[in-house]
Amino acid sequence: MNHNKLIAAGLILTLGLLLTIGCFGPFAGEDGPTDINQGIYGEVTLITGNCMPSPASEDNNDCEYSSVSRKIYIRETATTENMNMTYLDTETTLVKTTESDNNGQYQVELPPGNYSVFVEDKGKEYCKRITGDGEACPITIEENKTKEYDIEIDHAAW
Repeated sequence: MNHNKLIAAGLILTLGLLLTIGCFGPFAGEDGPTDINQGIYGEVTLITGNCMPSPASEDNNDCEYSSVSRKIYIRETATTENMNMTYLDTETTLVKTTESDNNGQYQVELPPGNYSVFVEDKGKEYCKRITGDGEACPITIEENKTKEYDIEIDHAAW
C-alpha cells in the first residue's frame, strides 16, 4: 500500500472512532454539552421498586433506574420553608423551564446566580435534596461555565 492510501485509511479510521465514541452531539465530552455556554445540563432518572439491600444478593433486581422525560423548573432559591417534604409548597420566582428528552437528557442556559432546581412529579414540583443551610436543590451558575446537574426522582423502597 502506498503512502497516500495509508494516510487516507488512517483518516477514515480516526473519523469512524470519533463518531463511535460520540464526540458530536449536545451532551458529548467531559466539559458538558456543546450547545450552551452557561447553565446546567444532566439527566433525569426515576428510581422505583425495592432497593433494600439483601444479604442473599449484592444486586437487587427489583430496584429500577429509568431515564424519563419530565418538565424541569429553575426557580430563585427555595428553602425548607417553601417545601412540604419533597414537594414545593410555596413557590419562589420562576426563572426558566425546560424539559428532558426521552433519554432523560436536558440542558438550559442560565444567567449567573443561585437557583433551586425542581422536576415535575405527580403534578407537583419535586426536590429530594436539602442542604445543611436549608436550601432546596441548590445550584450556583458562574459566568461562562456549565455544570452537570443530574436529577433523581426517588419512588423506591429503601
